[in-house]
Amino acid sequence: MKFAFLLCLTLSVASCGINKQRISLNDYFIHPTGKNLNSKQLHAFIFENNLKNIPFQDYIATKYNTKNQINKSIQITTNDIALTLIFYDFDDFEKHFGSQNFEQKTVETASEKIGNTNKFLAISVLSQTGEDCLDPNSLLQTIAIKYLNSLKNQYLSNNGQQ
Repeated sequence: MKFAFLLCLTLSVASCGINKQRISLNDYFIHPTGKNLNSKQLHAFIFENNLKNIPFQDYIATKYNTKNQINKSIQITTNDIALTLIFYDFDDFEKHFGSQNFEQKTVETASEKIGNTNKFLAISVLSQTGEDCLDPNSLLQTIAIKYLNSLKNQYLSNNGQQ
């Protein structure tokens, strides 16, 4: 009897972790718990990566002519508004979001992957004044999302090639 009780308890505890609902990314997701800036968490634009593409960092370095694939942030201008894009590397993504919390729709075999390890990509956006542009209360949210969605679509549609 004691063994049966322990077995049921173990199975029920183990199943709790297995049944955790994961976030499904049909297009993108705005996550509220990104990097900290001045003791405030930034929102992040998250989308599923295509591991057949060149690494996203290489794409960004080429697109923005940065000559450096390890950029954590870059300055851009859209609609005459200066913004800073903040990129999350693999460790940052795992720390703030955890890839296990997201449902991967496309699974590539090892031979199809081209140096990419990030199953998901995340970007935060700041205004010149340090405002979190992805915050739902930001007047710049629509502009930031439109820009990031366009950037995502360009990257995913061309195998990461310019």
